[in-house]
Amino acid sequence: MEFKSLIDAKKYCESIGLKSSNGDSINYIDLAQWLSENNHDKIILDSLPHWAMLIDTTTRTILAANKLAQELGSTIHGQCWDDFGHREAISDENKNLITIDPNRKRDNCIKCTFCEADEAISDKKNKVSDVEIGEQTWRTHWVPVYGSIVLHYAIDVTEEKKIEQLKLKHVELETAVQTAGTVCHELSQPLQIIMSGIELLKIDMQEGKIPDTENSLRMEEQCARMGVIINKILSLTEVKKKKYLSSEIIDID
Repeated sequence: MEFKSLIDAKKYCESIGLKSSNGDSINYIDLAQWLSENNHDKIILDSLPHWAMLIDTTTRTILAANKLAQELGSTIHGQCWDDFGHREAISDENKNLITIDPNRKRDNCIKCTFCEADEAISDKKNKVSDVEIGEQTWRTHWVPVYGSIVLHYAIDVTEEKKIEQLKLKHVELETAVQTAGTVCHELSQPLQIIMSGIELLKIDMQEGKIPDTENSLRMEEQCARMGVIINKILSLTEVKKKKYLSSEIIDID
């Protein structure tokens, strides 16, 4: 398909869901030609199971959006960080900038703090990043499509991340229990020998072979304390940590 006029190219782009506001730097003829030559006759954003938008990165303008994105606030010709992002993810500096001069809304520098659209365009490579928004985690994608246009979408991976955290905690607990079991086993044997030695000392003191001192009682108390600590370690069912000097240690209490 060959497009010789701007009007025909615009009609083709708009027929597949691409629209642009006045002033957007898009070469409609080249874009329409590229889409048709690459068998991209339709961009069915609504077929995606998550919100998705086509964005012109030069002005952060939304060119097309599926139903899910529109339900979240996305509007054609609006700015992605504004109508869709509700200005929640842009810097305070940028908020002040557009408050002072609303006409600068289309400045390229104004974008979400986590945005990687420019990098996707310059590197000609998909960019993916997990973004925390409130209590949800979104695996966010920026896919270079044509020129300065990116396909921007995100998948809610909150539950997936929770499962990953549970798995990590399970591995952490398993490792801690194994280490604790080994340490307790190695400590128990010398502790038993020390306690046996203390019993022999007590017999000697009772028979008057050696003088009776408070040190033997203190040793016995500390050995008993070590026995309690070993039992606590062996009863470990979760990994709770506490600050110790400049690092963290497992809290067994």
